[in-house]
Amino acid sequence: RGYVTDDTFIHLAYARNLAAGRGFVFNPGEHVYGSTSPLWVALIADGIALGLDGLGTARALGAIATLASVVLFMQLMRRNLRLPELRCLATIVWAAHPWMIRWSLSGMETPLAVALVLAGFVSFTEGKQWGARPVRTSALWALAALTRPEAVFLLLLWFVFLVIDTDS
Repeated sequence: RGYVTDDTFIHLAYARNLAAGRGFVFNPGEHVYGSTSPLWVALIADGIALGLDGLGTARALGAIATLASVVLFMQLMRRNLRLPELRCLATIVWAAHPWMIRWSLSGMETPLAVALVLAGFVSFTEGKQWGARPVRTSALWALAALTRPEAVFLLLLWFVFLVIDTDS
């Protein structure tokens, strides 16, 4: 309860300035790249522009993304594990992981990044042939990269997969 990191406050400063029309900046007039999560900042800025509290918006978005990630994880388990008991256990362990719980209400972008990565994997595993939805998978992982920069590696691996996949 009440866990907030310094990075959350950095996102909030960018979001307040963006919502106020001062641009994607930490300090008005100083254009410095200091936020690694433009999508997260934009979503918080939307909440602030609607008159909502920035930290409350970030925490609500984190809670929603965490719940979505549990549902997405369960969907992946349905597609990849045969035993319902094992699917259930895997999902409970996923949902109860201490780091998942810790980050879910921290105001950080982590829950959204996790949900977008999982959504990309759900898209990837749709259909009879894995990778049957390349545009959707690409879009989800691109959004993940706008949320956490290291997700760009998923896009690179995805590109390699698409290049070497001879069936498409």
